[in-house]
Amino acid sequence: MCVVLFHMRTVFASAPELSPRAYLAVDFFFVLSGFVMARTYEPKLAKGLGGERFFRLRYLRLWPTIAFGCLLFIPFVLDAAGGFNRTFATVLILNMLLLPAPSEREYFPLNLPAWSIFFELLANAVHGFVLWRLSTRTLITLAAFFLLGLAWQARAFGNLDLGAGAGEFLAGTLRVGFSYALGILLWRTWGERQISALAGLAAIVAMPLLFGVPLGDHIRPWLADLAFVAIASPLILIGGLAIRRGGRLATLAGELSFPLYATHFPVLYIGRSYGVGAASSVVACLVMAGFVSALQFAWKRYKKRKLTS
Repeated sequence: MCVVLFHMRTVFASAPELSPRAYLAVDFFFVLSGFVMARTYEPKLAKGLGGERFFRLRYLRLWPTIAFGCLLFIPFVLDAAGGFNRTFATVLILNMLLLPAPSEREYFPLNLPAWSIFFELLANAVHGFVLWRLSTRTLITLAAFFLLGLAWQARAFGNLDLGAGAGEFLAGTLRVGFSYALGILLWRTWGERQISALAGLAAIVAMPLLFGVPLGDHIRPWLADLAFVAIASPLILIGGLAIRRGGRLATLAGELSFPLYATHFPVLYIGRSYGVGAASSVVACLVMAGFVSALQFAWKRYKKRKLTS
C-alpha cells in the first residue's frame, strides 16, 4: 500500500504526498525474498533440486501476475508509440517475457514496477546456481562489496530511487545484490528466532512511518536510504517473525500483496484517463488485486482437482 500511495502521487500530481520514500519497499522486498528463498530452497538445492528448476519455479510463480499487469497498460504504450510499429512490438515482446527494453526511458514501459521483478529473478538465478554454494563468510564479503557499490551509487544520485530507468542497470544490480544477500545471511545466522511480541507491532508500523515522515534538511537522503536498507530492513524482518497470530487477515494480506504490486500502476493510469480521482483509483487497485487473487485461487483449485481426478 505504501508503494501504491507513492505511485498515486506520480500519476496524480494533485494527490497528497503520503509515502514519498516508499521506493525503499523494493529493498525490503529483496531482503525478505533472500530470507524466504534461503529458508525454503537452500535445503532443496543441497539435495539436488538444481538451479535451472529453481529458476523455472520462480519465473512461473511471478510471470503470470506481472504479465497481466502489462496487458492492462498496452493501450497507453500503443498510443505513446504512435500505433503498432517496431518500437511497440519490441517493448511488447520483451516486457511480456519479463525482460527490459533497453532502448526506452524506462526498462518496463508496459508495467513500471516490473523492473524489480526482473532483478528479483536475476537474483534467483544467481542464488540457484551460485549463492547457495557459498560459505557464510564468503557471502558476507560479497554483501560488503555490494554495499560499498550501493553507497557510491546512492551518493552520486542523491537517493536510492534507482533501477527502473535506462542506464540504471548497475544500480539495480547493486540494490538487489546487497539486499538479497543480506536476506540470505539473516536466514543463515538468525533463522526464525523470535523476540518480544512488541517487535511485531513495531515491524507493522515501521515502514509506513519511515516512508512517510519527512527527513528534514539536516539529513542526507542517500544516507537515510542506506540506513533503512542495511539497518531498518533486517530489524523489521526480525520483528515480523514475532507475529504468529495473523490468521486469516495475514493470509488475505499475503494473497493480495503481489497482485496489488503487479497491477496497481496500470490501474492508476486507467483511473486518471477516465477522470477518476486519486482515492477512487487506489480503491480500484485493491479491487483489481482481489480479482487477480481470486483468479489465482480458482486456477489452483482447478489444477488440484485435475491432479486428484
